[in-house]
This record gives sequence, structure tokens and C-alpha cells, in this order.
Amino acid sequence: MKRFLAVFNARNIEFFKDKSALVPTILLPLVLIVGFAVIFSDNNKTLYKVGVIGNDETPIEFLSTQYIQTIPFKSQTTALDKLKHHQIHMVIKLDSKNIYWINSSSPDSYLLARILRGSGGEYFKKQIIEGKEIDYIDWVLPGILSFNIMFGCLFGVGFAIVRYRKNGYLKRLKATPLNPVEFLLAQMASRLLLMLGVTAIILLLSALIIDYTMHGSYLLLFLVFFIGSICMISLSLVVAARVVSEELAGGL
Repeated sequence: MKRFLAVFNARNIEFFKDKSALVPTILLPLVLIVGFAVIFSDNNKTLYKVGVIGNDETPIEFLSTQYIQTIPFKSQTTALDKLKHHQIHMVIKLDSKNIYWINSSSPDSYLLARILRGSGGEYFKKQIIEGKEIDYIDWVLPGILSFNIMFGCLFGVGFAIVRYRKNGYLKRLKATPLNPVEFLLAQMASRLLLMLGVTAIILLLSALIIDYTMHGSYLLLFLVFFIGSICMISLSLVVAARVVSEELAGGL
């Protein structure tokens, strides 16, 4: 027990003396709590979005219903394209024809149509457009890929360099013909190639295992991944340039 307490006390003293590690441990959670409190303190309780084409002098009661946000559109094509891709839940055209459109695969569109008929809008003509429902995987996959790239680039380069400095590895490299530019470029290129390769494998396996929706060019997608990876690696190098403590580097 004496040996255990000796190591226990030594580790506690080491932690509290390392101000660079203590500050992120206390400050980072506090910043996250305040940040999330500000982000999610919005009192806007909008549940449904309705695109409105035209301008009627006597607006219907439906458009003033609580929790429904009206978005004006000048172009019918633009509004219907938003509805097709589930960015809004209904489109209403206020003119002599009085037409509204809903997406056949959207539960919110169905509910809005029922609300419209129950609030004096039974004289509106219903039109239905087709649009593929956005699955949960279509929403979460890009975020997971970006999250993986961010952490892989931040910790894979900057954290490693801080560890090299702490272990004396960088001093030993001075005895070799390798210059700093070559060392940094090699670190960046290695991590860049690795993260892009891993991302490509994840996308390929995801396409084989699950059916996700991809609109656009894969070439442009990987160009975004390429530029984003360089940005994350550059940020990690900014941290690694001066930081000596691994705890501080991880916190930052």
C-alpha cells in the first residue's frame, strides 16, 4: 500500500504541476458546455418548412400556423427542386389556380397536407412529386468520413512530432543528411496518402455493404477530402511547432 500511495501521489503532483495539461482538462469541457448551451438555446421551434410562390392579399390561415415557417420563392422550379430533395416539406402557389405540392416519400409532407385541408385549404389542388427519401446513412456517412480524416490528420502528424521531440528523436535526426523540409514533407505526404486511401476503402466497403446515395462527382469529393486533409495537417503542425507536452498537444 505504501508503494501504491507513493506512485499515486507522485502522479497527482506531476499532473497538477503540468499547467499546460491542467488548463485544457478544465478549460476544454467548460468551453464545450458553454458552446453547446449557446448553440442549442435557440427558441425557434420551427417543425415544418413551406415554400410559398406568389403573393396573396388574403393569406390563408394555414400559413400563419404556429411551428410552420414560410419561405418565399420566385421560381417554381427552384421550390420544387428543394421539395424533391427534402429541404422543404411543401410548396404552395398562391394565385388563381391555388396549387400545392407535396413529396410522396416525406411523412412531413403528408402531415402538412392534412393540416392544410383542416385549416380552410380544401379548395387547393394537390400535386405530388417524387423524391428519394434521405436515409440516415446518407446523412451520417459524410460526417463520419470527415471526423475520421480530421482526427487522423491532427493526431497522425502533430501529435507524432511532439512525441518525437519529447523522446529526443528529432535531435538524433540532426546527425543525418535529412533536412527539416524533407522531414515535414515526408510526414505530411505519408499521412495524406494514408487518410485518402483509408477513406477510399471505407467508401468502397460502404457501397458494397449498404446502399448509400451519392450525387455528384467522386473526383470532386476526393478533391475536397484532399484539401481538407492538408488544412488539418497544417493546423496540427502549428500546434506541434512549439508544444512540448503530449497532454497539451492532445488538448489543443
